[in-house]
Amino acid sequence: MKAFRKLSGREKLIESLRWFCVLPAVAVAWYVGNRGGGLLARFAMTIGIIPGDQSFGSTCARYLLWLLPDGMACIVAGAWTAPRCRFVVACLVAVAWALLTDVIHRWTACTIIPTTVAAICGVAFIIHSEKPRIVVPEVSTDENPPAV
Repeated sequence: MKAFRKLSGREKLIESLRWFCVLPAVAVAWYVGNRGGGLLARFAMTIGIIPGDQSFGSTCARYLLWLLPDGMACIVAGAWTAPRCRFVVACLVAVAWALLTDVIHRWTACTIIPTTVAAICGVAFIIHSEKPRIVVPEVSTDENPPAV
């Protein structure tokens, strides 16, 4: 990837617009992930996978089913929208999302654990999707190898 100063005017405009779209993409993903995670948690309670009582374990399980899609959607949307430094963007979005979610829910243990798990899973997904692919060089079967 070329340095930003070496890009043409059109490429600079496109890259700047993509950077500008990172926060709106995170906001849309937060809304969609929040709704999807909430539906998933309610469905799990309805069919009896998670008990509906207020014990610590069932509350943490509900929050995990609710916040995991929410956090991963935010982190992945922000990182994939960014034109460069996707790992750094994923880490920043993960920290900001986890802190904001924990502030909203008043730092209860039932939200700190799922937000941490969701943030780690989101960043791990970006690391896995961005890792360089291993390319095996072709071996020449000629008797006379090319001169170097």
